[in-house]
Amino acid sequence: MEPASISDHPQNLIKKAKYSFLSSAVIYGANASGKSNLLRGVNTMKRIVVENFDKRSVSEIPYDPFLLNTRTSNEPTFYEVVFLVEKIKYRYGFEADINSIHSEWLFATEKKTEKPLFLRVPEGIEVMRNFPEGKDLEEKTRDN
Repeated sequence: MEPASISDHPQNLIKKAKYSFLSSAVIYGANASGKSNLLRGVNTMKRIVVENFDKRSVSEIPYDPFLLNTRTSNEPTFYEVVFLVEKIKYRYGFEADINSIHSEWLFATEKKTEKPLFLRVPEGIEVMRNFPEGKDLEEKTRDN
């Protein structure tokens, strides 16, 4: 198969605002290079967000640290995704271990300026004025 420029196959592009996205993605890598761990990490992030958001949730937070590095084996796991919704780029992430969410954040980038929408630290959740949708977030969210 010969390599081709993205512009050679416009049917494979999704254009949103000033961004162009491929309609599919492929993960390449040698054996034992982390492809499965990447997918497992994305799935774990989804589970944490969906299952542990509810204040009534009592389930443990999924946690699978990298044990071959003694420096990081007891550290929280870091998750972050960037996504686009209606021409606004969002960056959402958190750090968690089996017991708690250590920090959590949501930023929005509009017109090249990134602004926080909410920030969560062990002391609580700070919801910014520019994010009225999050005004009851602390009352609805499970404690650390």
